[in-house]
Amino acid sequence: MKNIKIYLYSYFKKYNSWLLFGGFLALIQSLFLIPMPLVTRRILDTTIVNKNLAELLVLSIIIVFVLFLNKAVVYYKGLIFDRINNKVIFDLRIDLLKKLNKVKINKFKLFGIGYLISRINDDTERLSSLFADAF
Repeated sequence: MKNIKIYLYSYFKKYNSWLLFGGFLALIQSLFLIPMPLVTRRILDTTIVNKNLAELLVLSIIIVFVLFLNKAVVYYKGLIFDRINNKVIFDLRIDLLKKLNKVKINKFKLFGIGYLISRINDDTERLSSLFADAF
């Protein structure tokens, strides 16, 4: 199991800066969750009781702005991690096909070309879903 992690790490290390940026966006996404309960509490406990419409408008704009920024961060974070996922899977498939080109014809007869190509496509697709869930 440790060898697999080391093997896959070699594919991900090319994208370390993008992974760090995606992690930073995940941190920002978490930070956007902090003010929402505080603003909601302020609206319910103070603003509505005092019937202050100006404050309600300002706090509502703040909530909409924070929600908009949060959705933008979630979108770009997903875009970055999806792109990394696709590039890693593409690199894996290319390397597997290169190794398959070096295999002797006797091995092709043993398994069949369709079986080997199917394994390359299906197994890397399973890894793709694993990476997406992990991200």
